[in-house]
Amino acid sequence: MTAGYSAQQPSIPNGPPPAVTKPKKEVVFTPRKLRLVDYDPLSGNYLFRGNMPIANGRFAYDELINTMNQRSIEKLETPLPEDTYILDISLISKLNESHLLKHEQVFTHTNPDLMYLIHYPVYGAVSSPDYYPRSILHIMLNLPFIGDVYSLVDKLRRWLNQERSRPMALFVHCQAGSDRTGMVIGTYQMQFLGKSYLEVIEEAEEIAGRPVKPLQKRGLKWIAYYLRDSKGIQSVGVIY
Repeated sequence: MTAGYSAQQPSIPNGPPPAVTKPKKEVVFTPRKLRLVDYDPLSGNYLFRGNMPIANGRFAYDELINTMNQRSIEKLETPLPEDTYILDISLISKLNESHLLKHEQVFTHTNPDLMYLIHYPVYGAVSSPDYYPRSILHIMLNLPFIGDVYSLVDKLRRWLNQERSRPMALFVHCQAGSDRTGMVIGTYQMQFLGKSYLEVIEEAEEIAGRPVKPLQKRGLKWIAYYLRDSKGIQSVGVIY
């Protein structure tokens, strides 16, 4: 018998159709989605938000740093310092976005002088605070089930204010730059920048060009109630 030969298999009438693998959605860096969120003139550090920085199947460092520079000129009337170091805070999941995370890992491994990666996946909330009576809601607001977002936001503030040998650009992103990113940056804006819940939702939806996904909108709503009713930040305003 010839090596590698295999007998032809009989066809099975009415058998199951062959499995179809759904192609992964192409992810492309969108400069329009990149925004300057905050800047500390004392430390010289920046906080940006945006979507996944991938272009032509590679990490889009040049496009990312050039867009950051453009936003700095637009908002601060000064260019980004040439020696700016990027702290890449990636919110994506290893479960179904590992192929995207790989681009970030490879780039930071080969370019440690340009960027450092922090992988910090966040998800949202399955239930809505609207489902609970006020008496129960008051108790649940102090449970740590979305504490990962609070913890990250506190770190963002600390990193922004920390002086280093080089100016640093914190870049918070997920895949689309609006849902998970909107939840984290929206929390930061409500807690530290005086923005209302409705303002951060409006900004996230303007960036996305669609409504915020339910999982992250529910998460942001929980956070808004916590900031307003437990921490007393009244600028959060109405929540619905």
